[in-house]
Amino acid sequence: LYVCGGEGGCDGAYVLNSVERFDPELECWEALPPMRAHRFAAAAAACGGRLCVLGGSMGVDALCAAEIYNPDEGQWEDLP
Repeated sequence: LYVCGGEGGCDGAYVLNSVERFDPELECWEALPPMRAHRFAAAAAACGGRLCVLGGSMGVDALCAAEIYNPDEGQWEDLP
């Protein structure tokens, strides 16, 4: 289970790029490296052992950006 981005502060004052993963064996959340883009209302999917995060918004317009997290390398890459 992953939580990616979102809104923070009073009334969504800022947009997050944070990512957390739940470990059911340890019953705790783990912080992962932040996404390259701040976003909320994005779609996410597991794909080939990686996590893809697509679209979303920074508050005004929809983002036309996607990125993928590689857990083996511990980093995010932009998707074309």
